[in-house]
Amino acid sequence: MKLKNSITSLRLNKLSAAFAVLLFICTVFRTLQMLFFIEPETGFNTGPSWLMVLFYILISGGCFVLSLISFLSKETAELDLDGVKSKAISVSSFVFAATLLYDWFCCIFEGVSSYAVVQVGSGFKGLMSSGFLTGTLQSFFAFFSMIYFVVLGFDMKRGTRIASQKFKIMALAPVGWASVRLVHRFISQISFLEVSDLFLELLMLSFTVMFFMAFAQVVSGVNSTGFSWRLYGFGSSAAMISVTVNISRSIVVLIKGSSALNPSYMPEIADIAFAVFIIMLIGEFVRYRKFVEEV
Repeated sequence: MKLKNSITSLRLNKLSAAFAVLLFICTVFRTLQMLFFIEPETGFNTGPSWLMVLFYILISGGCFVLSLISFLSKETAELDLDGVKSKAISVSSFVFAATLLYDWFCCIFEGVSSYAVVQVGSGFKGLMSSGFLTGTLQSFFAFFSMIYFVVLGFDMKRGTRIASQKFKIMALAPVGWASVRLVHRFISQISFLEVSDLFLELLMLSFTVMFFMAFAQVVSGVNSTGFSWRLYGFGSSAAMISVTVNISRSIVVLIKGSSALNPSYMPEIADIAFAVFIIMLIGEFVRYRKFVEEV
């Protein structure tokens, strides 16, 4: 019996409602954790272990449920951006492109600083541990990702298909950008479980990589059959974690100041812009389904 995209009762509007509820609960939960149970200097958990485990179960379980329902829903098999004209997606694409440009500049300056501390003769290991190699690659992919989302923004504004016809290879740049960030966090010399921010970023970036891979395939039309459900499942999961992590950090900064956060885990403007892009994309999918039903 075929399960993939086989259940008609799992509607996009219901899935979006579940996403919104999970997003709210996880953000409130994480904000309270950040305010009372996270040590500012190190980012280590200072509260009861069961509370952290409960949060991990809630957010990872939420991602699993969103991905599973997207896999089973018949409507997610019909998601397509071919010729779509959307002002909301267009604006969010341009905003995301602007944050990628900012990330590009930051990576360049951080790369210069990282290279200054690389020991002579340390080779590949030294370049990796210092962050110079991953930072350089991140800046490379951020630049081309920025160009791609500018083109995509104009496509969404005009209803054209330039990104899907002439920029198929460049569609992989966001995959590289997210993948390099994921590798950079994996080489961190601290506990993934004790420093919850690091674990959450690893989880978020994993879903981000999978989303961008599916996005590149669907938009470019390259081996895209059967991948559209991943746009919703992986995209909503990545957005939920991004909003949960970065909004809670931003609230802590507003209430207690930036000194209340570990300098390595400040709010990431590019991740917030990415989450907004996903939310606008989800909104367009739901709007399109309603339009089809009315017609």
